[in-house]
Amino acid sequence: MSQKTKNQKNTENKNRGWFYFNISLRVLHALFLVAISLLVLGGSLALGIGAGYFAFLVEDTAAPSKDELQKELTDITETSQLAYADGSKIATIRSDLMRTSVNSDQISEYLKKAIIATEDEYFNIHNGVVPKAVVRALLSEATGFGGSGGST
Repeated sequence: MSQKTKNQKNTENKNRGWFYFNISLRVLHALFLVAISLLVLGGSLALGIGAGYFAFLVEDTAAPSKDELQKELTDITETSQLAYADGSKIATIRSDLMRTSVNSDQISEYLKKAIIATEDEYFNIHNGVVPKAVVRALLSEATGFGGSGGST
């Protein structure tokens, strides 16, 4: 066999290898595009269903007037329990007269950190929105099973 024939066969084998490699890449690219398209369509469907469910929930809710909304937002009336040093109850008071509104800078950093540590130790990382918890709450609301907190 001549040297020229061997070189032609080697070149044909290399070209055939690249041919199959290119076909494989094109197939993977097409599958990737299909997967992305399905994810976008599925996400759009889920978003539409969620928006429709939300609209269903608030459909019969009357919008409050500006005065009602302002009153609700500024009303800090809560129940306070008064007790003796031994823990026995003196009275329950429902009034905002015993409360004082203060700015955030007037509250001790230790108290802020203690509240955050008690409520949610990762609050400073996610700033109050945890996607996993939101999905869990939506699923429990939609199915009626379970319950989920949301104090922060």
